[in-house]
Amino acid sequence: MPATPMTPFVASFFACLLAASAEAAPRPDSQVVAIASLEFDGPLPGAARTALLERLAEGLKTGDLTLRGDARAARDKACGDSTCYRELARKLGVSYLVVGKVSENQKNYDIELELITGATGRSSGNHRQRCQICGLSEAAERMSLAASALTEKLKMLMREPGRLMVRARPNNTVVTVDGVLKGRVPQEVNLPAGRHKLALEAPGFRVVEREVEIVPSIDQAMEIDMMAIPSEFPYRTAGWVAVATGAALVAAGVVTMVAFHGNEVGCKEADLDPDGDCPKLYKNGWLGAGLLAAGAAAGTAGGFWLYLGSRQGDANTAATSMHLGLQGRF
Repeated sequence: MPATPMTPFVASFFACLLAASAEAAPRPDSQVVAIASLEFDGPLPGAARTALLERLAEGLKTGDLTLRGDARAARDKACGDSTCYRELARKLGVSYLVVGKVSENQKNYDIELELITGATGRSSGNHRQRCQICGLSEAAERMSLAASALTEKLKMLMREPGRLMVRARPNNTVVTVDGVLKGRVPQEVNLPAGRHKLALEAPGFRVVEREVEIVPSIDQAMEIDMMAIPSEFPYRTAGWVAVATGAALVAAGVVTMVAFHGNEVGCKEADLDPDGDCPKLYKNGWLGAGLLAAGAAAGTAGGFWLYLGSRQGDANTAATSMHLGLQGRF
């Protein structure tokens, strides 16, 4: 069905549809649909258009579907793209949208209905009916038949599984779906329609639990960045202690080499040489160099621990990153 741009009165129709959608919650075990639009091409009076729209709603209901909202609030122009359909389905809280077009020319009726999956905003099936030299009552009956055929397509669609591709970092993450271990990522699983519980586990990382809504015949991709479990080691405290210790060792090494190395050792008067100097000198350059090296090592270790401590703080406040994408199968 060719796409038609939205008309200026779309906002008012949205308001009507949203108000109608709040009337009653659908049964949780039934598929929820809404009539998004029904276009008319030809000199059909308003009463005939209303009658055809009502027969469309009746035909959908006989297929054991939950029809959200008042069918009379449907727009007379279809959305122009899949984004519009996805947004409309989200606002109405429905899984599927029905769009239609009725063309009439000298009592010849062409009826076309299309089923739009709300998750993707794309077509999942259509049905056409033609009625030649028909009155309005016959055309309305054909509309009911077209609606019933569309619901059968939806029932067949619901029996097809959805496919979920799970990717995660690190790559040794294992996936469990509804309590059944599936294996390491990347993991592709086929699941029946409905909500399913996923759990992802990796050594050294927090367990991630998510619920995902599986849509029939729709491929979904989930990507998750696991969050590491923070270490119990007090990196910041140890870092500051190591930095302070390193500074003290460096200072001791400098003093040892500058203030003592090469200076005379105190000795008795009897041990002085003819010039009155003590022949013994401090030879502790190796000690000063060792203190300097130890101080540098302690300071380096302290800086590294402080860095790890800052990363640990970020990890405590960071949320697990997850991306979910949808793609229809055609």
